[in-house]
Amino acid sequence: IEDLVAQIQADNPQVKARDLRVIALKNTHTETALPQIQSLVNERMADRRFSSLPKPSIVADAANNRLLVTATADQLKEIDAVVDIVDTQPAQAERELAVIPLQAKPAAEAYASAATALREFLDKSPKHPQTADALNFLGESLWQSGRRGDAVAVWQQFVRDHADSPRLADVLYALAVGQAETGGPAEAMATFARFAKEFPKHPLAADVALWRADLATRAGKPADAEQLLAAVASGPGPRTAEALDRLGAARWKQKNWAGAADAYARLAVEHATSPLAANAAVMAGRALVEADRPDDARKIFSKSTAGSGLDAFEAAHQLALLEIDAKQPARAVEVVDAAVAKAAGRKDLGRDLMPRLELARADALYA
Repeated sequence: IEDLVAQIQADNPQVKARDLRVIALKNTHTETALPQIQSLVNERMADRRFSSLPKPSIVADAANNRLLVTATADQLKEIDAVVDIVDTQPAQAERELAVIPLQAKPAAEAYASAATALREFLDKSPKHPQTADALNFLGESLWQSGRRGDAVAVWQQFVRDHADSPRLADVLYALAVGQAETGGPAEAMATFARFAKEFPKHPLAADVALWRADLATRAGKPADAEQLLAAVASGPGPRTAEALDRLGAARWKQKNWAGAADAYARLAVEHATSPLAANAAVMAGRALVEADRPDDARKIFSKSTAGSGLDAFEAAHQLALLEIDAKQPARAVEVVDAAVAKAAGRKDLGRDLMPRLELARADALYA
């Protein structure tokens, strides 16, 4: 009898103890994850190892996003493995951000639509890996659709929350320009200064220096503007001509006539093909007149009158005034007559240039 009992016990082991386990879900919601977990657990419980055991109980605690599991130790190991598989990706991981060209809409309307779509994406997926990109595009869309204040606020959020983003430099630049153009010059100066400090070798560094100089000039600080512009004007680069033009203006405001003449002359000579060159030559001559160097100014004005643009006529006017001051009225008349003859038939000279030339001629004849 004892042998028979032992055999029965060997063939029918005692029911194993069941434990209660609370499993918190980190990446998925119970209503989404439970059907998948239950299905996978059922498959695993079909194994011969669990054929004699009661099925585990898995109950969702949706309010706390967790599962209440009653099972044996061996069953719990299998359930843990299943949960690890299912609870790995965010519930919205399938959502991706894509930039899709908008067609057949006015630009402002297209950007407004893009802004709406991007805002919806951010509201639904605030922790998505592409949140920084979405904020950047949202700011641009808002700006282009005319909502400039909202654009500035979005870029400020980007700078605050995504300081480690590879797009930070571009967003700092956009933010600073936005602040400058929406009436926040002090804030713009601070943002541009941060850009210059953190990204001194960035391709936009020269543009930032020009912006900072313009803001300093508006604030009545031409000396600060001069310092910023001198660095850009001293080296080669696509913005050197513009820097020289602004440098001449900054020095002019400080009545540094020789310095202004030097900056303008460099622009006229070293960047002769620039659209700023002709006016720079005239300004160099005017600065030399202020510096009491009429002979040097006369050379520049004489050369400039050979051109065909508006600046050639302004150079003729300045040269005529210079000849009158030098007690050479005949030369002044000759200069004016040559300019008037060249102007025949032209309608692009403005309303005051020709009257000023004629007035210079009258002054010469009177002298």
